[in-house]
Amino acid sequence: MVVEKYTGQQPTVGNLIKQLVSDINDLLYQHVELFRQEIKEDAQMAAKYSSIAIAGALVAYTSLIFLGFFIIFTLALIMPIWLSSLTVTILYFIIAVISLLIAKNHLQKLKKEPDASIDETRKTTEEAKKWLHNLK
Repeated sequence: MVVEKYTGQQPTVGNLIKQLVSDINDLLYQHVELFRQEIKEDAQMAAKYSSIAIAGALVAYTSLIFLGFFIIFTLALIMPIWLSSLTVTILYFIIAVISLLIAKNHLQKLKKEPDASIDETRKTTEEAKKWLHNLK
């Protein structure tokens, strides 16, 4: 925003319009910068927690493999080994399907865009258009 030095004279309509357009331009630029900053922060947060989730998933996967062998060999004491292997495989498949469905539902609920910034920018743009249209 440019502030002109007071000269004791009334500013002209042309100068007022020029100042208004400049102020609107500055305001829209600030809205775009705010939107970019929010997107950047969301992306950084998602990357950070995604890497933590991947590390945890790898450890859990390794543990799950050993648990599977334990269950297979334990069940092999009361049933044939092929049946105990099939039982554990089906159990793992059911757990995988449930986990994927839960993850899908939560990922669909993620916020796709910073609504506040976009709404505020739209409102400002509409107000500026109305004001300029009424000025004519």
